[in-house]
Amino acid sequence: MENKLLNNTTFGRWYQITPNDVVPSVTTLIQGGSPISPWFLEFIIKSSEGSVDKWRNSKSEALRVGTLVHKHIENLLSGDEVELPDDPQVQRAVNCFCLWFEENPMQVTALEKFLYCADKTPAGDLIHPYAGTCDMVGMLNGERYLIDFKTSKQIDVNMGVQLSAYKTLWDYMYPDKPIDKIAVLWCKKDYVGSNPTARTIKGLLKEFPYDPTSIKCASYLYALHHRDQYGHIKPKLRAELKNKFKLSNVEYVDVVD
Repeated sequence: MENKLLNNTTFGRWYQITPNDVVPSVTTLIQGGSPISPWFLEFIIKSSEGSVDKWRNSKSEALRVGTLVHKHIENLLSGDEVELPDDPQVQRAVNCFCLWFEENPMQVTALEKFLYCADKTPAGDLIHPYAGTCDMVGMLNGERYLIDFKTSKQIDVNMGVQLSAYKTLWDYMYPDKPIDKIAVLWCKKDYVGSNPTARTIKGLLKEFPYDPTSIKCASYLYALHHRDQYGHIKPKLRAELKNKFKLSNVEYVDVVD
């Protein structure tokens, strides 16, 4: 069957990978199955001044920038010319990518590749109970890289967990084309001036060690905290509300003006 993104979930992204199997995205699994460090919580509170609305607005803006940058990079890698409106953060991030790529031309194997595993253990459990979309796979200096584009202000350890999950799924789907290295390409959006420095460009590619244990731990903790009373792990769905109404039994009697 065609993999389906469920659009009516109350938390995170979920995919239906078989008629009977629904799995969380890698990022949803990490968000729900990884601890949040005290310093990061303190950063969230300070930067949002204790306001939930301000925190949500900042996340929405970061998501907007990240989504646009990913779209423009995909178009560039498809051979298109991209013209951007005045949007400084997006322009800086795309510029970072272009400057890096000109110095490090990759041979692209895949873009925006959806990764999943529908195979099961003898006990009937999914071997890898998660799915996700990696940004790019390609050859660089004779090695096959799996790369994720990031526009965040900081690089954190969970990015390595995410990349390890993608490599696990890729290697399972394409055992004849295993990933050699995993990395984040940091498309910085807040440097000063028209262009980042040569030193900044050189340091944009951040490699992570492959750590399959990390995603297993996140998967275990996610299951531990999100099982229902029957031991199942499944998304919570929004109530389907009607948007069309009509009464079939309206009667008038002794009508007056």
